[in-house]
Amino acid sequence: MVHIGHNCRIGRHVVIAAQTGLSGGVVVGDYAIIGGQVGVGDKARIESRAIVGSGAGILTSKIVRAGQPVWGTPARPLKDHLEQLAELNRLARRKRKQ
Repeated sequence: MVHIGHNCRIGRHVVIAAQTGLSGGVVVGDYAIIGGQVGVGDKARIESRAIVGSGAGILTSKIVRAGQPVWGTPARPLKDHLEQLAELNRLARRKRKQ
């Protein structure tokens, strides 16, 4: 199930996976890919060819730039998300050594 709110505009050849919700006024550009269980806030814009990873949360009025993969909650560039996960892993290992 995908929920698309009022006044949304969805471009051509867009992929939206299950359990995703778009709030009112969201604009999705052509060829964008939106993974499952994504939440998109009011008036957010997902530009053409952007990629939104599964489980991401896009805040109200946020712009996901063209061709940019984003992940996490709140959604951020994939590179930043992976760096933060790696840092959390390092912290957990340090804590176990103590």
